[in-house]
Amino acid sequence: IKYPIQSFGGKALLVILTAIIFLAIPITSSAKESASKTNNTEKHKIVRQVGQKWIEVGIEQYKRGFYKVAEQSFLRARDYQDYLTTAEREKLNELLEKAHLAVLEKTRILEHIQKADELVKQGELIKAKAHLERVENNKSLTKKERKLIMERLNKINVKLKASLEDKLPENSVSSEIAGSEDKLLATK
Repeated sequence: IKYPIQSFGGKALLVILTAIIFLAIPITSSAKESASKTNNTEKHKIVRQVGQKWIEVGIEQYKRGFYKVAEQSFLRARDYQDYLTTAEREKLNELLEKAHLAVLEKTRILEHIQKADELVKQGELIKAKAHLERVENNKSLTKKERKLIMERLNKINVKLKASLEDKLPENSVSSEIAGSEDKLLATK
């Protein structure tokens, strides 16, 4: 019995090894492609998680009233938007817009507070009070900020009351009281 290896002579081994190599190349390259796809999928997943984390951080900052910092976190999350789902991108855009509007509103509130402080220094208490009253119930205020505005309003009210009492003549209050007592006695 003759084996095919013997008919090729010494070259048979070389032919068989070459055939094995040519058959192994597609297997190796498909394994590499599969590994590459797995790596890309894993990379995509990790980068998406980074974007999601920035969104979570921004939401927490927004809840605490740190609107400018929240806006910056949402902008960072937007750097990863290619890896987010469509729903996540839409949510991110809504959150970014909401944070931006809150930043603008907070700026407007601060302008009113600063104007009120200037007016208090100038003795324009009624105008200062009006500026603070415009913003005292704003939804963008934190509890601490609302408390500070209320304290300023209370101080202004105390000053207004004191200045009204100073402007009234001393006898006017007591004469009004005495006049009402006389009216009561006259009706009896």
